[in-house]
Amino acid sequence: MKWLILGIGCVLNRIPETIGNKICRFLGLVVYYTLGNRRRILLHNLSIVFPGKSDQWYRHIAKINCGRWVETAWLFFAASGWSETQIKRHITLSQNLVRAIENRNNNPHPTIVLLPHLNLMETMLYMPCGSKEFPETVLFYRSFRHKALTKAMQALRERLGIHLVNRKEGIAPLEAVLDRNGVVCIFFDQSAGDAGCLTTFCERLASSTPLPDL
Repeated sequence: MKWLILGIGCVLNRIPETIGNKICRFLGLVVYYTLGNRRRILLHNLSIVFPGKSDQWYRHIAKINCGRWVETAWLFFAASGWSETQIKRHITLSQNLVRAIENRNNNPHPTIVLLPHLNLMETMLYMPCGSKEFPETVLFYRSFRHKALTKAMQALRERLGIHLVNRKEGIAPLEAVLDRNGVVCIFFDQSAGDAGCLTTFCERLASSTPLPDL
């Protein structure tokens, strides 16, 4: 499975960026028109967060979002075989973020980072390439049902130093990292269903993970 992912990435990296952009937009439209449930959720959420816009505007933004979703998957495959030099060519850290990391390294302490589960979140995994001394960092994630795919994707995502902790393992591994003055990253805005806690998100009640509170 790992070599399959690297092979797909090798093919994608040979596609010119302008053509890749068009492919992502096209596949985004395929997602928009074929995944009816995702389309309905997108349009419903947009109407709540941005009231008063036209239906045409909602559809336009929803289609862009689907294209960004495809870009996220494209980035994972394309970057799976990138060297550190290639990563630095495509991804740079802001000076504010670099200074924040340096300040934290000068005064190590347990740190919890709350991340929005947005498109192109994959870029976070490549942050160690932009910092000389990146702290021990783990990312809490939800595994796929396909075990071989989960194992391959985890190995590729962890190769630069940020480790993934499966949510099925509970919070004990996270506590161990914090005890070592490490960094724990949590996607705070994923729906947690009945097991979550109600919080206000974009002026509406939503079920979010209780992990930050724990």
